[in-house]
Amino acid sequence: MEDKLEKCVLEAASRFGFSLKEKQLEAIMTFMSGNDVFVSLPTGYGKSLIYALLPVAFDLFKEQYGSIVICVSPLVSLMMDQKAKFLLMGIVAEFVGEGQLDSTAIEKVLHGDIQLLYISPESLICNPMYRNMLLSPIYKNKLVALATATKHTFRIVCQSLSLREPVLIGCLPDRSNIYYEVQPLPEIEEFCEEIAKELKEMGMEYPKTIIFQQNYSDCQVMYRILSRKLGPYITFPPHHPKHLEFAMVMKYTRASTVEVKESVLRSFSDPKGILRIVLATTAFGMGVDVADVRVIYHWHPPSSLEQYVQESGRAGHDNKRLRYGG
Repeated sequence: MEDKLEKCVLEAASRFGFSLKEKQLEAIMTFMSGNDVFVSLPTGYGKSLIYALLPVAFDLFKEQYGSIVICVSPLVSLMMDQKAKFLLMGIVAEFVGEGQLDSTAIEKVLHGDIQLLYISPESLICNPMYRNMLLSPIYKNKLVALATATKHTFRIVCQSLSLREPVLIGCLPDRSNIYYEVQPLPEIEEFCEEIAKELKEMGMEYPKTIIFQQNYSDCQVMYRILSRKLGPYITFPPHHPKHLEFAMVMKYTRASTVEVKESVLRSFSDPKGILRIVLATTAFGMGVDVADVRVIYHWHPPSSLEQYVQESGRAGHDNKRLRYGG
């Protein structure tokens, strides 16, 4: 049985052109063997691929069609980014919750015409339509939790999800391609002046950069200063109309519209995208997979070490060397 299980998992991965890492294969095999699983792996390891392959792997193993995996996430950015990525791979993914206004997508979810569903906790708790949906015969009662987590988070998640003797699969969060620098905090005008000068000189050669802020107001202040110092260079080519698709600097916060969020994710994820700098809050800090981010700044300290690891780990997913700017 184990040989058949491994064969089905490897075939599911090969269909999408993936060669599974050791911990990815271990997590999928352990879960499909009937165990609750807690996966704690470094940012950029490929945790999302573990649950994304499960529908196809289950279909192959059970010789059926229609397996569905549900991913509960509080982050709209993650849901939108992951949905777009997996749809391109041929995995039928959809999300429901804040920002989902497409009634066709919601109907598709209710009828189970998907393989991978992203849903917000608020939708599960507050919307009876989705609670009843999970009780329907269409949806399977299986649980898997994936995260970059501390021991405290591990205990809380296991207790909250009532995981029964969960198998812990993980490894150290060290990322050898990340180089950390601790710098004195300059005046915001001075910092923005240096960023604007380099962006003007380098243009599209400027490395993709995320500047994490504590809140929306901080993002707004820095964006206004950068806009003033960049002038016509806020877009590429310079002097171009200030449309989203030409922006070199954008904000990503909970307050951003769906249109802006989609534009940021689309441009920043595209290797040829124009967007060079994202001013972001924690809303952009978890789960967003952009391979070629090279520089990350924290303008103020994160609220926890866990958040620090998560946000600094947004960079270097292609394993190339990068600079983390403290």
